[in-house]
Amino acid sequence: MDRARQPYQAPSVFEPANLLREARRQKGLAEAAVPEICLLDPDGDIVRRELSAGLGFSKTDRDLNIRRESYSAPWLTDIVWDAAARLGYGRHFLRDPMPVEDDHVPFLKLGVPATLLIDFDFPPWHTADDTLDKVSAESLTIVGNVVLEALPSVEHYLSREGGRR
Repeated sequence: MDRARQPYQAPSVFEPANLLREARRQKGLAEAAVPEICLLDPDGDIVRRELSAGLGFSKTDRDLNIRRESYSAPWLTDIVWDAAARLGYGRHFLRDPMPVEDDHVPFLKLGVPATLLIDFDFPPWHTADDTLDKVSAESLTIVGNVVLEALPSVEHYLSREGGRR
């Protein structure tokens, strides 16, 4: 949309009634009145954090815990874990190794360095319940910040090694 033509004076479509109507339409639910109190939690992280204890998930399951995967490229994993520590996210990037053959292994076999950044302790991982509504904005922010922090070190490593992996 052309910003110069964007109708800033128009009423926002992000009104509670509109959001609820659209959510109900997408889920095939009947229309209903807007409640007095409405909590907007599009990615479900508030519900997971506050209610998951009653659903059988432990605190460990609700927190981000990325284990060091032992098949990953060691130099790349070191850089990522060091970046996490510099940013104060070291508690989320655990040092205990865990071997997992996942989507990164074919890249490693082709000589492409890869590291796996997955919370293996979350019960829905690789199940039918592993859906987008389980994605935590907080976890994505942490991992995204760590990857961005690591990129200059990755570039430095590769330039120092003459592009060798």
